[in-house]
Amino acid sequence: MDAVLAELADLSVGNYLTAVLVGITAYYAWLTRQTVTAMQDQNERFMRPYVSVRLTRDRTSYILVVENTGRTSAKDLRLDIDQEFHCIGDEQFLLSEETLFREGVSTFPAGAEVGYVLGHTVRLKDDPENMPKRFTVTARYSYGDTKVEEDFKVNLEQFAKNILVYRGARRELKEIREAVEEMSESLDG
Repeated sequence: MDAVLAELADLSVGNYLTAVLVGITAYYAWLTRQTVTAMQDQNERFMRPYVSVRLTRDRTSYILVVENTGRTSAKDLRLDIDQEFHCIGDEQFLLSEETLFREGVSTFPAGAEVGYVLGHTVRLKDDPENMPKRFTVTARYSYGDTKVEEDFKVNLEQFAKNILVYRGARRELKEIREAVEEMSESLDG
């Protein structure tokens, strides 16, 4: 230990400053690497495909929507459903036999959207055996070297006691009223 202390005492101020600068440089190199890694991760999240499965409803039907809201194509997209679902209550129309479920697709582009009519709102309430109220759809796809598997829980009961607000009705009624007024004026004139 005394030998080490003796050698340290022999170092000049310049040598101490060089050692400090080496330490600072190493810290900045590490910090730069962390920043670059964070930027690469952020860029990947920004540019990757995001396939989602959601339930929507129009005036009379439940619709299962599969869409890619990301900025790049999803590769080798395939969907699975955890139980049988007979769309529109038809014994012959199994959701699992649709292309995205049975075969998948090699490319699902950014912005792509596919909808499956599950059934009419009244019929779904009457046929729980062929049209289960809750099920899970699993989406498997890849981008680059990354493989993604996500589960989407679907609950048809979320709309069970809700009234669908159709926002275009007021505008459509106004257009109909105006058209009727025009016809009335033309008949009178």
